[in-house]
Amino acid sequence: MADKAHDADDADEFAESEEQTGDDQGEATEPKGQLKVRPASASGLPPVVAYRTQQVDREPQRAGFFTVRKSGQGYWTRMGTVAAAAVIIGSVAWFLYTYMPSWGARSKLVIGGVTAGVCAVLAGVAFAAMNRPNVVDFLIATDSEMKKVNWTTRKELIGSTKVVVLCVILIGLVLFAFDMVFWYIFWLIGVLKFAPLS
Repeated sequence: MADKAHDADDADEFAESEEQTGDDQGEATEPKGQLKVRPASASGLPPVVAYRTQQVDREPQRAGFFTVRKSGQGYWTRMGTVAAAAVIIGSVAWFLYTYMPSWGARSKLVIGGVTAGVCAVLAGVAFAAMNRPNVVDFLIATDSEMKKVNWTTRKELIGSTKVVVLCVILIGLVLFAFDMVFWYIFWLIGVLKFAPLS
């Protein structure tokens, strides 16, 4: 009952504030983009919150080709992707510069120009591919997931390596023992002609 009485008081205060602003001003005085709160009804329902948005007549500006989407996010995964693309483009450049003379190109100027042009085209394609929205979101998500990885300490790494090496040695010895047993059995029944370790 106290909550309903409190809601009724809030509704009365809202109505008084509406009357004090004056009915002659009406909707024209209500600023756009502001938060409008309607009071609770008598049934005790929560207040209805409505947002009024201001319409923008002009079209949004489009980003240019060299604009980096969501710059500053996913830095290390982006740098790793750029490094991988640079290695691939460098390999293509080396291949062209090395093998173009065998294709009939004798001028160093022609070879260098073709190589530089191909590298520029590949760099543009790589930039466009890495700047697509879905690729950008993937790289950012990968970077955030990598930050959640719990990297082992040096002590834990050395201990785990010792366990793995010991297990490999033990499994190798067990397999060697089984191999010797089966070798001896097959030698006894005449399948193998040589005795074990002979």
